[in-house]
Amino acid sequence: MLILSPNKKLLLLLFFILPVFSIAQEPDPEEREANLIQGCAAATIKRPSVDVLEIKLGNGKLLSFKNKDEGEATEKYTFEGCLSSFNAYLFEVMGWETISWILLDKKNGTKVTIASLPVLSPDKKRLICTTSGENEAGFDANYLEIWSFVNGKPKKDFELSGMSWGAGKAIWVTNTSIKVEAEKYDGSETKKLKPKIVSLINGKWVVK
Repeated sequence: MLILSPNKKLLLLLFFILPVFSIAQEPDPEEREANLIQGCAAATIKRPSVDVLEIKLGNGKLLSFKNKDEGEATEKYTFEGCLSSFNAYLFEVMGWETISWILLDKKNGTKVTIASLPVLSPDKKRLICTTSGENEAGFDANYLEIWSFVNGKPKKDFELSGMSWGAGKAIWVTNTSIKVEAEKYDGSETKKLKPKIVSLINGKWVVK
């Protein structure tokens, strides 16, 4: 008979319990999407099958997103949440070698493509998207964009492209100031640079 010391008993208990916690904290993609739908769009968005998303719009029309598995024309749609301040649903669209995001107007189904998963300002009136091509693959552009919601629809207030640095994680410091991580690929690794500060000054966005 194997006799365990108190410490070994604790280690054995943790060995069996921790994986359970890990699984509970990280739901599979289907469960995650179902939770998001239940959280903010249970009455308007359904997934009747694994390849179909149905959206009931505010104007009464029914819109469907259908996954396609057709090589370079592949499209897989995933619901990513509600942006109430933009009167929009957010969807991820996974392609053959691409990924994009769509803001879908809740009322009329108008689609606006944005560059990345958005980060909302504290007052939720603006959002920023950032991308970086500073890695070995180099597929993405070095790019950032800022949107607001004006006259009932998203409006791109600012964009910056073709930078010598990649735009990484963005953190809103205030409603008019954003800290953006900057990075640069040197041929062997991606290195962090001094963060950029993007600020709204006298009605214009400025990067320093």
